[in-house]
Amino acid sequence: MKFPRLSALLKSLIVLCLLVLTLGVTPPTGLAQNDQAIENNAPVVLDSRTLFTLPSESRAESVSEQITKIANDETITLDRLRLENEESETDFYAGNQLIFTLTDADIQGTGKARETLATEYLLSIQNAIKTYRQVRSSEYLIRYGVQAAIATIIFILIIWLLNSSFKKRIIRKIDQLAEEEKWAIRWQGETLVNQERCLFWTWKGIKLFKQIILLLLVLLHLNLLLLFFPWTAYLSQQLWGALGNAILPAGGAILRTLPRLLVVLLTIGITAVLWRLLRRIRQRLEDGRITLEKFPADLARPTYYLLTGGLILIAVAIAFPFIPILNSPTVAALLGVILILGIIGSWDAIQNLIAGIMILYSRAFTVGDRIKIGDIEGIVFDRNGLITRLRNSNNEVIALPHRRFLREEVVNYTASLRERKIPLLLHTQILIPYHTPWRLVHKTLLHAAQKTRYILPDPKSFVLQKQLTDTAILYELNAYTNAPALMEKVYGELHQNIVDRCNEVGIELVSPQYSAVRDGNMAALPPNYLPDDYTASGFRVSAIKADIVPSNVQKKSSHPKGKES
Repeated sequence: MKFPRLSALLKSLIVLCLLVLTLGVTPPTGLAQNDQAIENNAPVVLDSRTLFTLPSESRAESVSEQITKIANDETITLDRLRLENEESETDFYAGNQLIFTLTDADIQGTGKARETLATEYLLSIQNAIKTYRQVRSSEYLIRYGVQAAIATIIFILIIWLLNSSFKKRIIRKIDQLAEEEKWAIRWQGETLVNQERCLFWTWKGIKLFKQIILLLLVLLHLNLLLLFFPWTAYLSQQLWGALGNAILPAGGAILRTLPRLLVVLLTIGITAVLWRLLRRIRQRLEDGRITLEKFPADLARPTYYLLTGGLILIAVAIAFPFIPILNSPTVAALLGVILILGIIGSWDAIQNLIAGIMILYSRAFTVGDRIKIGDIEGIVFDRNGLITRLRNSNNEVIALPHRRFLREEVVNYTASLRERKIPLLLHTQILIPYHTPWRLVHKTLLHAAQKTRYILPDPKSFVLQKQLTDTAILYELNAYTNAPALMEKVYGELHQNIVDRCNEVGIELVSPQYSAVRDGNMAALPPNYLPDDYTASGFRVSAIKADIVPSNVQKKSSHPKGKES
C-alpha cells in the first residue's frame, strides 16, 4: 500500500518536529555528568544537573542546597564566587558566605591536584548557576512557551492525520482487497487460508500498530512538554522511571530479557501458523482435493505427524537458549541425563519407530494388503509407529515389530494390483502320468480355471509343463485373480474344479506307484463317472515264450496212449 501525498506530508511534519526539537528546543537542563564524577560518590546537583561528586552523601546534599540558594539569590553575582586555597583544603565562597570546603580526602582517585580540581568545580558551579537563572527569565519562558504551543499543534495535527489516513486510506484499501480476493492462500484451487481470516489478522495487526504509535507519540509529547520548563524538567525523568516501575516490575532485568522474550514469542507464533497450515494441507490431501505426483493420500497423515514433530523440535532448539530457566547448567545436565536414560530404556522402541518410518515410505505394504513374512501370512489391518498387526485365514491376530520386516523378506500379494492394476497370478501344480494326452490335460485345467470364481477371463489362464519326472509330467496351472484377500477360497474352489473336470474326462488323479500295480482292479474314478456297463477286468497271465511250461503241469508221455513199455 502506497499513499504518496500522505507519506510526503507526514515526512514533512516529522522533519519539522525534529528541527524544532533539535534546533530550537534544546532542553534547558542537562543531565551530563562531570568527568570527575567518581563511582560510589554522592552527586552535587543543581536543577537535576550533576556538577561534581563528594564522598559523603550528607555533605553532597548540604552543598546542593547551598548552591540552589545562591542560584535563587539574584543579588549574588557570578564574579563573587571565589576560592581560598589553604595548606590542606580549599574553601568555596559566595561573597563572604562559605559554601563548602574541599579537602584532600575528597579528591582521592581523581588523579589531579586539589587546586586544579577546585578551579574546575568553581567553573562548573558558575555555569550551572548562569543556566539556572537564564532558563527562569521571562525571555526564555516566553520562547519555550511558544515552542511548546507549536509542538502541541504539530502533535495534534499528526494525530489527526494518522486517524484520518487510517479511516480513509487503510480501511478503504482493505475493503478493496476483500473485493478482489487476493489475500487467500490457495493451492491447486483449494483454499488453505481463507481471505476473511487473512484480512482479520491484518486488520488486528494494523490496529495494534496504530495504538502503539499513538501511545509513543503521547509519551514523547508529554516528555517534551515537561522538558520545556525548568520547574517540570525533573518530572520527565520521574515519568519514565514511574512507567518503567509500573509496566516492568523487574525493571532492568526484564528489559534485558525482553529481546529473549520476543524471540520466544515470535518462534511460538511462526510455529503455530505453520502447524495450522500443515494441518490444512493434510486435510486437503486426505480428501483428495489436493494431489501430489507420486505421493499417495494415505501418507498424508503420517507425513503430517513427522513434519509437525520436526517443526516442534526446531522451535524448541531455537527457543531453548532464550529461556533462562532452561539455559542453566543444572537444568541442562538434568535434561541430558533424562534424555540418555530415555534413549537407553527405549532403544528397541526407537529401532521399531525408525524401521516403521522406512517401511512407510518404501511402500512395502499398506493397510489392507495381503502379505507374507517368513512363514506368517495374512492381511494388514492395523499399523502404528511400533508394530504392524495381521489377521490370518483363521482370524488370528498377529502383532509383528517393525524390525522384523527389515530382517526378513516381505511378499506383497496386493501391491501390484493396487499400484499398477496388474492382477495377482495364482498357480498350482499337479502330477499326471505320461499315458494321458497333454492336450487333454491343458484343456481340462483351463476349463477348471474358467469355472472358478474370482479367476479373471482376461488375462487368460495358461498351463505350463514344469517338469518331466521318471513316472509323470508335472503340470502347472496359472490363473489371474483380482481378489488377493480371498486366496484360500480361490485356491480351494480351483482345486475342487480341477478334480471335477478331470473326473469328467476320465483323467485319473493317482500316484504313479499305485497305477503300476493296479492292473485288474476297479478304475480309480467315482462311480457316477463310470459307464453303466463298466466291468472291472480280471488279471491276464500269459507266457513270455511258447516253450515255457509251468512247473506244476506234468509233461505228457512221449509214448502212444494204450501202449505199454
